Amino acid sequence: MRIALGSDHAGYQLKRLIMDHLIKQGVECEDYGAPNGIDAASYVPYG
Repeated sequence: MRIALGSDHAGYQLKRLIMDHLIKQGVECEDYGAPNGIDAASYVPYG
């Protein structure tokens, strides 16, 4: 199974927790969200 996840900078830590859990379960994850939880991110560049 393959899942795409994304978030803005405010949801970065939760996104990472979810991705880590899914990866441990053998799920392939694609990250389409903010690259970190520090720099503000706008949804426009991420589609």
